[in-house]
Parts: sequence; C-alpha cells; structure tokens
Amino acid sequence: MFEKWQEQMDKGNQAFTMRDFASAEQHFQAAVQVAEKFGHNNLSLAQSLERLADAIFAQAPLENEQIESCFN
Repeated sequence: MFEKWQEQMDKGNQAFTMRDFASAEQHFQAAVQVAEKFGHNNLSLAQSLERLADAIFAQAPLENEQIESCFN
C-alpha cells in the first residue's frame, strides 16, 4: 500500500513541477486517501495534505487584500 501512496505523491510532484496544478491536486488527493488507511497518526498523511494544499493554492492565487486579511 505504501508503494501506491508513493506513486501518487511522485505523480503529483511531477505534475506540480510541470505547473499542471489540477492534475497534481488529483494525485495528492489520491495520496491522501491511501495515507488515511495508514491511520491518522502518520507522516504520510501530513505530507499528502500539505502538498494537496500547495496544489489548491497554486490554482487560485489570493489577491493582496485576501492575504493581508489572513494576518489581521
């Protein structure tokens, strides 16, 4: 099962590098689903969620005003 998670992470990272953020999001979401089967107390899940957030964020950059509101 770890191999399936690693495969999805690798594909997601490759898509992200190619700036294909929608595809990266799909692969990272698949990695999250696999990692959830490992239990919620594992690094694989945290890594998957972090990269999923990166892919989502890359698709919809925030305007300066939205960024500033996050810190106020």
